[in-house]
Amino acid sequence: MRELHVVALSSDGKHLVLATKRASLKGTYLVRVGPRLTKALNGELDADSAAEAPPPAESSLTPKEIQARLRTGQTPEKVARAAGVPVERVLRFYGPVVSERNQVIAAARDATLVRARRGPSASPLGASVTANLETKGISSGDEEQWSAHRRPDGSWVVGIAVSSRGKERTAQWTFQPASKELKSLDAYALALGCVDVPVSRRRRPAPSR
Repeated sequence: MRELHVVALSSDGKHLVLATKRASLKGTYLVRVGPRLTKALNGELDADSAAEAPPPAESSLTPKEIQARLRTGQTPEKVARAAGVPVERVLRFYGPVVSERNQVIAAARDATLVRARRGPSASPLGASVTANLETKGISSGDEEQWSAHRRPDGSWVVGIAVSSRGKERTAQWTFQPASKELKSLDAYALALGCVDVPVSRRRRPAPSR
């Protein structure tokens, strides 16, 4: 380890000028005069605090790219690994995405699914799904059963996870928020998302005595 010697104070008074030889200006170094140097000179800087904290990792993804990945349904942990940053750096973008996702789900549930030959459902998607599941003895009251993610083309896929007899199925529909257009992605989603009689007019079974 080479010893350095104090030569002078810089003209702006903010740095010490150090050199490898006494009274020499060749091969000089500058050390900023600040609180850390003062603490070190006073013996108040312990070994743990003396080590400089590593600079924050630079993200390989822009904030826009991070949000785009979160909208596609990727978890914050997966996005953080892709960006090469701690997950806390990604979570700051997650709240707005979750809020947007919930708004899309609410809008899709209020939209009406149209069948190719039989026309539109008699009730909106949310009410139709609830009614059809209730006829099978399945509850759909849990909002966490619904999900949404955005495709690269800007359209959204809205789905609901249905658990019955120990098996789980997912019904999915594509949704365009601007036009309110819904399309089922399979026969199960089509059957689940449509009713022929408005839900409000359906007779509910009389309570058993």
